[in-house]
Amino acid sequence: IFDLFRNYLNHARMRVGMTGSVPNDKHKREKIFCHIGDSVIYKVPYQILKEKDIASDAYIYQYVTYHPDIKELSYSSDNWTWDYEFDYYQKNESRLEAISDFIQSLESMNTLILCHRGQGIKLSEMLGVQFVDKDVESHRREQLYQQFEENDNQMLVATYGTTATGL
Repeated sequence: IFDLFRNYLNHARMRVGMTGSVPNDKHKREKIFCHIGDSVIYKVPYQILKEKDIASDAYIYQYVTYHPDIKELSYSSDNWTWDYEFDYYQKNESRLEAISDFIQSLESMNTLILCHRGQGIKLSEMLGVQFVDKDVESHRREQLYQQFEENDNQMLVATYGTTATGL
């Protein structure tokens, strides 16, 4: 895809919308910026998107958790790596069980759980709900998304890349 942009679309106007945090690692950060640029040209406030019916109401709840088995390592930036963190998120069964138990303890409402693929597979099994990743065909995804319109207590586990926008 980078060759396509570089060789054929290098003078085309593009619009890239992103949310999230930029990595602290200089090389990873520069790799992103060299492809998308490093400045914001224009910001569209959420309220304007909502008023134009482009964005829907969203209630995002963030819960901070503490993991005693990695506390020491997490405070030492010299030893902490994204690979270690990613591996921890994917494979720590007690963490995933605690997340599943917590989600099940919440009031029943439409709930979208975004996570990485490895986490998602395990969480969807624990919660007994569907999981959406790149392997789920688009027509099936649409059916699952439609259930959010028709129900008030729908739950879905999905990867960031497949479901983070447009639902």
